[in-house]
Amino acid sequence: MSPVIDNLSRAIGDLTDPLGNYSLDYIEEKVKNAHYLLFKNENVNAYKYQK
Repeated sequence: MSPVIDNLSRAIGDLTDPLGNYSLDYIEEKVKNAHYLLFKNENVNAYKYQK
């Protein structure tokens, strides 16, 4: 789960750059990586952690 959080936090951090210097390609790549890491195992139960 840590790599997923890392990819998403980098994408969010890039969007919050006070100078507004960001690359949409970079953000898209980080979100895509996070999505892949989160869902690459087809046996993942998305509701497993719900109470």
